[in-house]
Amino acid sequence: MYMTDFLIYDLKVALLLTVFYAFYRVLVSRDTWHRMNRAMLLASAVLSFVLPLCVITTHVVQTVEPLPALPPALPSVGEVKETVARQEHDAAWWVQQLSGIASWVVLLGMGVMLVRAVVDEVRLIRFVSRLEKHREEDGVLVAVSDEDVRPFSWMNTIVLSRKDYEAHDATLFAHEKAHIRFRHSLDLLLMEALLIPQWFNPAVWLLRNELRAVHEYEADEAVLSSGLEAQQYLSLLMQKATATGGFMLANTLGSKQGLLQRFRMLARPRSSRWAWMKALYVVPIVAATLYASARTVVDYQYAIPAKTDADSILFVLNGRRLSPQRVEEIQTDSIRTVDVIKNKQLLHELYEDSSLTAAVLIQTEADEPQEEDEEDVLFLETEEPAEFMGGEAAKMQYLSRHFRYPKEAVEYRMKGNVTVSFIVQKDGSITDVKAFEVSQTDNDADVMVRTYGRKPTPSQMAEDLPDALHSLMASAEETIRGMPRWKPARQRGRAVRSRQVLTVKYELE
Repeated sequence: MYMTDFLIYDLKVALLLTVFYAFYRVLVSRDTWHRMNRAMLLASAVLSFVLPLCVITTHVVQTVEPLPALPPALPSVGEVKETVARQEHDAAWWVQQLSGIASWVVLLGMGVMLVRAVVDEVRLIRFVSRLEKHREEDGVLVAVSDEDVRPFSWMNTIVLSRKDYEAHDATLFAHEKAHIRFRHSLDLLLMEALLIPQWFNPAVWLLRNELRAVHEYEADEAVLSSGLEAQQYLSLLMQKATATGGFMLANTLGSKQGLLQRFRMLARPRSSRWAWMKALYVVPIVAATLYASARTVVDYQYAIPAKTDADSILFVLNGRRLSPQRVEEIQTDSIRTVDVIKNKQLLHELYEDSSLTAAVLIQTEADEPQEEDEEDVLFLETEEPAEFMGGEAAKMQYLSRHFRYPKEAVEYRMKGNVTVSFIVQKDGSITDVKAFEVSQTDNDADVMVRTYGRKPTPSQMAEDLPDALHSLMASAEETIRGMPRWKPARQRGRAVRSRQVLTVKYELE
């Protein structure tokens, strides 16, 4: 799974590198703003690796209406798992095989490129360490070789042949010191690192060569702007193009292949000061990439019917809640006091229900409620909470065995939790079962892309997924209804009715 994700990421990087390089080549490469061109090349390389990791997530809330009735019998989790596994194996076998082969090929190439870079760096360090060293007044280190090497710079070191060092050509020194001053070696280190995961991409090789060329253009410009003769400098480039040597991580004075381009660039007139505006091509590429990688997460909430005026009034008899239907059964001659609370803040603090508009407190002559009134009292918290027979482990075992995975949810590979509310009666029976919330731990759009190869729009998801969510809620309610009797809650030593909230986890493995 991780290798497949990395392979997809690497391909996205390759596509972005190709697009960035193509735009650079067409729009910017011929301009003489060499410092800007260098910055554009480096930014293109870095953005290509960063943008695929940037995902803008938009949340859309979709309300799911309550089910009118339970769906027909659903297949068991075991049957669903077996069917889904068989279908996925038949459909994705070739994709998995090809993905595995491609992943190993990419890894092998990365290993070869890593070894190549390390070997070249070690060769360069060992080569420079054996040479004769001289420190210039500006702190630059000059390493002198007895071989006829092509002049090059690396970090803070200039490598010259003994003949070039003794000649002490000011033009040659100015060119190599320009490379050191502009820190071109750091650019080459970065590009070699980016080459490792992108070794198969021609665009990254072309981009690296373009960056090397810009380094030379920048150094050429620095030499000529210092007042040195152009003819003398061009003659130097021609002479050193025939020398041997060179390292991947070093800036070499010149080669036969690049001389013609450098001559053309030196002869080209200065680009317009408005040429920098061409660099704005990066903006639409970044915007298009972020738009393409953006995803929409649909958050589903279970629709709760609006309360009526009667539902917003709470009746409390002798300190205990009473349903509005039982208020008429109270004997009026037994009523001692009636108080009304209308302060919403006080109502919320007392009963933790922001929808209440009033509370009617009724106190009768009897200090304790009659036994028959106990049936109407619903406790949210009790001294001894209700418990599944056998404890928590037995409850979880029951849920795992009896929860049936809906076929509508299987289609979208949905996973998450369904929260169910129910009442445990005094005799331990289960009543008033109601699923009221579904939370998902996977993104629906991502699931559909992996399963069907397409990314749905929010409107498509709103049309397709409510049936699956309804079926999950109905299945959870059916599972809770089928539970054996619980051990009822107890208050002051007596069994009482209590409301319970249970979360049913659903996930296909």
